[in-house]
Amino acid sequence: ELLKDADTRDIVAIKVLKDSATKEAEEDFFREVEIMSAFQHRNILSFVGVVPREGNVCPMMVFEYMEHGDLAEVLRSQHRWSAGSDDSPPTVPQLSTEDLLGVSLQIAKGMEYLASQRFVHRDLACRNCLVAQGPVVKIADFGMSRDVYTCDYYKILRKIL
Repeated sequence: ELLKDADTRDIVAIKVLKDSATKEAEEDFFREVEIMSAFQHRNILSFVGVVPREGNVCPMMVFEYMEHGDLAEVLRSQHRWSAGSDDSPPTVPQLSTEDLLGVSLQIAKGMEYLASQRFVHRDLACRNCLVAQGPVVKIADFGMSRDVYTCDYYKILRKIL
């Protein structure tokens, strides 16, 4: 889900724990908050803050917004466009071989940083790498299984290439 700050007009992404999540899932959620708040690297998704459970409000993590979504969808969109199977242009300009090498290098730098912090991601995949203009790529999703959240960071179209 996305939120826009009324004063600054900044957009942030939020990750909301399901209301039906178990106590164990909520503990894992706050463990992820602790982990994410310690990371500071240009290729790791920036953690902005947390909204704790209060009354009927479910806990939420707040992250910087990456306008192009996940790398998997960016690559699928590039493929559909170049194959002529999609009339709408991709959200990111066509990526050159040099751009793709840069994307790979950014992911490697993020993983190198995580290793320096003695952290193993356990689920590095294109769906867990988010893309902004540049392209700038940041590693995300340091938590548990996806089904404890109300939704992922970004909506993904489920299409077979």
